[in-house]
Amino acid sequence: KIDKVVLDEAKKTYGTFLKRELAEELGVEFPIMNILMNRFSSLKNSQFTYEKYSEFVSRVTPDTMDGDKYKLAQRLFDLGFFGQIGGDGKPIYAMREEDAHFDETLDIVVHPCYARALNLAEAQPAKP
Repeated sequence: KIDKVVLDEAKKTYGTFLKRELAEELGVEFPIMNILMNRFSSLKNSQFTYEKYSEFVSRVTPDTMDGDKYKLAQRLFDLGFFGQIGGDGKPIYAMREEDAHFDETLDIVVHPCYARALNLAEAQPAKP
């Protein structure tokens, strides 16, 4: 029998590894990526608006990311860190949807794997 506590800890460890890898990969294009990744937990929830994301980036990196906030959001979406909540209330991830594209009018949701690593409250799926 699988121990739920051990499984949850393994999921968090794996998410932490992926978070570090993503920060390193994006660090060349966005040098403040490591700082952002370490502060995402201040958002508390894994689902938020683009406006809240934009305010967060401005607060964490004042004068650094002005024109790049949208570009960074697109990259995070393309790489699977972010998904977005579609019209049916379910998350859309670029890696699962062939024609998915980032849309700042939709709510953002951090992928559950990363949400665990960042200690964010996971978004609740829409009820059918």
